[in-house]
Amino acid sequence: MRKRSITRITALVLATMVLLTMSVFAGLGNGNAHWKWNGGIHGWEFGGGHGFEKWFYGGAEPDYGRVAHYELLSGEVIDITVDEEDDEDFYYFEIDIDGSADDLLFKASEDVFVLDPTEPEFLDLNDIDEEEDIVIVVERNASYTEGDDDEPDMTDDVAGFIVDADIDELHVSIFDNELKAVDGMFRIDVSSDTAIWDLNDDNAALSEEDVRNTESLVYYLESTGSAPEVADAEMILILNRTPKMVRESFDRLGYKYIPLRAAASSCKYTCRWISYENGILMTRGDTDLLIRIGDTDYVLNGNRGEFSAPPILKNGKTFVPKEIIEILDKHGWHMD
Repeated sequence: MRKRSITRITALVLATMVLLTMSVFAGLGNGNAHWKWNGGIHGWEFGGGHGFEKWFYGGAEPDYGRVAHYELLSGEVIDITVDEEDDEDFYYFEIDIDGSADDLLFKASEDVFVLDPTEPEFLDLNDIDEEEDIVIVVERNASYTEGDDDEPDMTDDVAGFIVDADIDELHVSIFDNELKAVDGMFRIDVSSDTAIWDLNDDNAALSEEDVRNTESLVYYLESTGSAPEVADAEMILILNRTPKMVRESFDRLGYKYIPLRAAASSCKYTCRWISYENGILMTRGDTDLLIRIGDTDYVLNGNRGEFSAPPILKNGKTFVPKEIIEILDKHGWHMD
């Protein structure tokens, strides 16, 4: 009898745990608790009318795709072929890749950049010569077509070519607010003499601030230290920008703040100032959310809720606690 009772109790405890787990993931309960994804683990945060401070907020910051899209290869150009396809010239560069037993073929069109970082200046594909040492900026997960017979494998997932530079003088990564590479082992210093270009906007006047939270190619001559290695950047080419919402976010009193308009836009909401409410109204379909600067209370579809921290003004722009993203997503995704 005792053994059977223990078995029943154990089964009851396990069943209760399963039900509790299912209810949390299904969002059951009184509607005042919700799950949020913080990039690493789930954190349970109380909101609504409870008036509790943040109870638990775990996990790392969201990833935001913070893995570099590109990598660098180096080698010697051994053959160049130009073919015309649909009135457009395509260049085929056969390159003896350093440390590899096989050559690789890189197919490039006119939108692939050629960079001499020592000048610095952009060149044309026809400025690349045979027997020239070269560095290739290629997609990290490049797709290669197997060559026929003795032909080398080929890819067209190439972003650019770099001449007159050794691969040991180049670094490609995503750089954070401190201009440290995502692997934590490399950091760059930017001076007034550093040439900074944006691959997608060559007319922009750029500064150190524009390099933060970007995937960039850095050319440097000297570096010091090892943890991290610190290099004086001679030239920086911005390859990809991190979303504006991430670049402009900041911490205040333990809470992460993001720009309101970027947050609303990412969730497909429109914003407008409502003077008689002294607040900002965000709408999407039949969903509307009214917030006020300095007030933790908000009104969602006529129902009162509460942020963990109040919306604020900074440099004339409205910033809101990061949790607003979940509120907007939860109530707006099914309205289109």
